[in-house]
Amino acid sequence: MHGFGIDPDVASWLRSASDGLGHLQDLTPLLWRAAADLRHLQDSASLFQSAARDLRNTADTARVLSDGAKEFMQAEGLIMQLMQAAADRRRARDEC
Repeated sequence: MHGFGIDPDVASWLRSASDGLGHLQDLTPLLWRAAADLRHLQDSASLFQSAARDLRNTADTARVLSDGAKEFMQAEGLIMQLMQAAADRRRARDEC
């Protein structure tokens, strides 16, 4: 402060701030619509929290599913071997 006046730096800062807010009146309808669209968000908060809680163990579930898929792939090979062995046995029996 210089005497009873306003510091020139503060005056400059206030002018910059007011220039930055000059377009706010143009944004008011947009902000109003956004607020109206979001007013039910608090109703959804518990749903979001529940979904987040359910997703917390997703990594573990994905790992279990991956392991299960690998086992199925191995089982598929075993099934093919068993089917081939059964076909070979039928042919051998039919030849006798």
